[in-house]
Amino acid sequence: MRAARAAVTDDGEQKSTKADIVADVLRHEIAIGTLPVGADLPSEGRLSERFEVSRPSSREALRNLLLSLKGDGKRVAGYGATSKSTTVLNYCRITKELIPYICDTTPIKQGKVSPGMHIPIKPYEAFTADYPDYAVLFAWNHKNEILAKEQLYAAQGGRWVVFVPKVAVE
Repeated sequence: MRAARAAVTDDGEQKSTKADIVADVLRHEIAIGTLPVGADLPSEGRLSERFEVSRPSSREALRNLLLSLKGDGKRVAGYGATSKSTTVLNYCRITKELIPYICDTTPIKQGKVSPGMHIPIKPYEAFTADYPDYAVLFAWNHKNEILAKEQLYAAQGGRWVVFVPKVAVE
């Protein structure tokens, strides 16, 4: 196991948190192919063991991956304004700066915001009108139905971020 240690950025600035270091290592592994595109990301427990960090540090590392997508200019949206999404958003401190909106087909949810993080909930048509690069699948209990329904999204290069049973990009 490798402990997270202080790292230095390209401009000589020291990384401030273990989560930054873990996120940097994961980004590097994706870039060099050690962690292939489409593969499951390590679970929070595995990251905790591998880097000898606490689960909150691992949670922060996963959040930082969303920051990295944003930094790379990738557009990310949420899919399904479920109660499960509220738990994930608040636990991981994912804000509307990382996920600008969540689409949902339920009219009563549209025009409102997610509890806690205040991410706008938009109609499903906002998703289909301008597909994001990545969609965070909050309605993971309906994954099979949603993936079957959204074949055009995938065919146009859309990628799904799933959390259950493991964090993965599909």
